Amino acid sequence: MKKNTPLLVIVFLLFPITLLYGWRVHAPSDDTYIFLVYVRNFLAGNGLTYNGTVVEGFTSVFWVFLLTLFGALGIPLPELAAGLSMVSALLALLATYRLAVSMGIQPGWAALMPPFLLALTGDFAFYSVVGLEEVLFTALAAFNLSLLLSKPVKSLFRTNYYPALLAVMVLTRPEGALICALFFLMVLKRETLPLILQCGVKLSLFLLPVIVAKWAYYGYWLPNTWYVKGGTGLANAGQGLVYVLFNGGRYVSVLVVLAALVVLMKYRRQPLPVQQIAPAALIVTVWLTYITIQGGDNMVGGRFFLPILPMMYGMLIKMIQEARLGQTAMLVTSFALGILLFLAYVTSPGIKAQANSWREVFETRKKAGLYLREHYPPDTLVALNQAGIIPYYSQLPTIDMLGLNDVYIAHHGKRDYRLWYAHQAGDGDYVLSRKPDIIIFGGRGLNAQPGEFISDREIWASEQFQNEYVLTEWEGIGPVYVRKDSQ
Repeated sequence: MKKNTPLLVIVFLLFPITLLYGWRVHAPSDDTYIFLVYVRNFLAGNGLTYNGTVVEGFTSVFWVFLLTLFGALGIPLPELAAGLSMVSALLALLATYRLAVSMGIQPGWAALMPPFLLALTGDFAFYSVVGLEEVLFTALAAFNLSLLLSKPVKSLFRTNYYPALLAVMVLTRPEGALICALFFLMVLKRETLPLILQCGVKLSLFLLPVIVAKWAYYGYWLPNTWYVKGGTGLANAGQGLVYVLFNGGRYVSVLVVLAALVVLMKYRRQPLPVQQIAPAALIVTVWLTYITIQGGDNMVGGRFFLPILPMMYGMLIKMIQEARLGQTAMLVTSFALGILLFLAYVTSPGIKAQANSWREVFETRKKAGLYLREHYPPDTLVALNQAGIIPYYSQLPTIDMLGLNDVYIAHHGKRDYRLWYAHQAGDGDYVLSRKPDIIIFGGRGLNAQPGEFISDREIWASEQFQNEYVLTEWEGIGPVYVRKDSQ
């Protein structure tokens, strides 16, 4: 195989497959628009704020940086976010190929099997066009691991570019710090300890200015979202286990083949390629444990599975190669697994229901945001749970009643761990004390009845709410509650 052939296959075959697949299953994400609220405000000269509120309601500093950098060119922000996701998908496919090569998978066509499987993975395709940072994080994790496996530690850890890449990974997703810790653990020996410390110091120097700048601007060290989602101990582990089992079911075929290969190689007394697959296996195991403990995720499909997929697929192909089953067996197994991965996603009722709910509410939320901007003055204060699309299009001051974009609720609000991850915070009394002009109940569309969330329940039970707010129907949009003296 010619040197450039794998690159051409990825760019002109696997990448288009990913995009076609992604747009076929696409559903707009409210979380994407949370990023866009901050970026639009910054570009308008209003700082990195949530429609005027100084709060760090985003988890990815680097994603905000990219959106701001290219948004300054005048590219419409929703299209820009989707475009950056697509570029990230290409980088992830390329990084997966490089990781396969670094794991010793040869020849070149065999190293194309992991990116081939990735392109047919529904979770990857879906988030490749949504406009969020997870696909970029996947690319960075795979690429940084490939460097660790393919270059001598003594030279790699002395460079400036490697700690810089690690810093970008951490700034793309905070969980990058966990990946960095695992990288350092993998190479930890008495003779490498000084190099690890040297690389760690450089990494800290890259991160420190960003962390200090955020602290000076926002007033706290961690993203506001962490104070809502983190620090729960094992309270959300049950939900996390459900998340891992529900989404992990789509990857059972891969796990079954891996297990069968281990049994076969043990039976044949063939040595397992421990040195090549152990780093990936460690990351996969720790990562799954982490997302279980934290409570999983509340978005379509298995977004948090993405960072470990290149490693999983690399382990699979390496095991097939070491089992000496032949080229035909590798190709047949890869194509069969690709078909199973594809079918597992597109035939999943749970995935369809989640994605359809996003599609169904997008236009309603967009219309609500535009209606607010067109019919209410710019100082109108809106309280809601749907913190992305409506605030983006309304451009009005907003109280995020779930606390992700509200400092008080995140730091001091109440918690109900019976609710789903990231929807457990709230404080109805606090929301009413802000005297919002409009209150929008519910988590999907606009509802006349309160949702299950803390703020919804407490507001509904409040005598102040019953006395001061009146139900109003926005034609073609839905019901909201308007404060009587704001009508």
